Amino acid sequence: MKTSSLLVAALIAASSPRGSVAASGASAVPVANNVVPTAIRRRRRRHRVVPAEAAALSAKGRRAGSLPLAAPFGTTSHDSLAPRGGGDPDDDATATSSPPLAVLALSGAVAAVVGDAVLHPIDCIKTLQQSGEGAGLSMAGAAGKIFERYGAGGFFRGMWTYATSDSLGCALKMMAYESLKTGAKKYVPSDFMGPALFLCAALSFIAMSIIAVPGELLKSLLQTGKVSSVPSGISSIVKEEGVFGLYRGYSGVCLRDVPYTMFELGLYDNLKRVYLDFKKRGSEGDDDLKSSQLDDIVIGAITGAITGFVTTPFDSIKTKLMVDAGMYSGFLDCLSKTVREHGVGSIFQGAAARVFWIMPFTAIYLPLYEFLKVKLTP
Repeated sequence: MKTSSLLVAALIAASSPRGSVAASGASAVPVANNVVPTAIRRRRRRHRVVPAEAAALSAKGRRAGSLPLAAPFGTTSHDSLAPRGGGDPDDDATATSSPPLAVLALSGAVAAVVGDAVLHPIDCIKTLQQSGEGAGLSMAGAAGKIFERYGAGGFFRGMWTYATSDSLGCALKMMAYESLKTGAKKYVPSDFMGPALFLCAALSFIAMSIIAVPGELLKSLLQTGKVSSVPSGISSIVKEEGVFGLYRGYSGVCLRDVPYTMFELGLYDNLKRVYLDFKKRGSEGDDDLKSSQLDDIVIGAITGAITGFVTTPFDSIKTKLMVDAGMYSGFLDCLSKTVREHGVGSIFQGAAARVFWIMPFTAIYLPLYEFLKVKLTP
């Protein structure tokens, strides 16, 4: 206990030019706001520092000019500690401040366009498999049918429509997610950060859905040949169903994409936190460790594989509601009819194509987003 008190006194004396440590045995240690940060107590419990190490830390602080005890939220340094709540010193570790919303929006939009453009052919195959016309087709069979009907260009039908809506939607999604995550780190206790990240992800998709659903609808109709162009598609939908017809299948999209986004963002951040904690334990408590770009790609791929497979039934029902309009009265009706007519396995139709699409997409999208977020921050 005496050693711990001496260590705290040494750390504070080295870091606070205004503070002073009295020589008496019952000395009071003035600290900013008169509070010893929780992160310091956690660090003392995690690392039993001997007096020699305390001296080294104190010397390090003197050489650097100061030894920050609690960096403000959103800032990082080599010696900064986690903020109050669930803050992680490795999040945005290379940034000196929270990125502006414009940077978050641009990073999300660019990353989405790149991922969508690269992997759109697989999405076309998956969409045909899940439609009534493509029921029972394998990936090869669906690909052959697309090529026979439209040629090589058929694998890119609806790409720019979807890329445009998805990029705008992802811009909204990432702004909402990062803002909610910032608030969670500031106010949510660390023990509840895992569930909090999933909730932040779910709420971020609700913001995105305003733009994403009409784009998803038009993309699906173009991919299956139900409409020939975006203008004609919008015109026919609005004429027959009104403006709200553009949100046909909204319940299916939400039932698919709320859990999808929770897995995509929440699982990615949670896997990253677990990995970094494991990495720190094997490196003698080096708090400066952060994930490499290769780490982010691998974690993104794992996240995408799990997310793609688990959400396939929701994606299958969503596609049927959008492209086979008039056959179903809603999500539950579509689900029950599909299972009754084709069996339970039919709701996993297109699962392989979806995993082969989502896994590389997530491995591209999330690491690229992280990279751009850091590089574009002033």
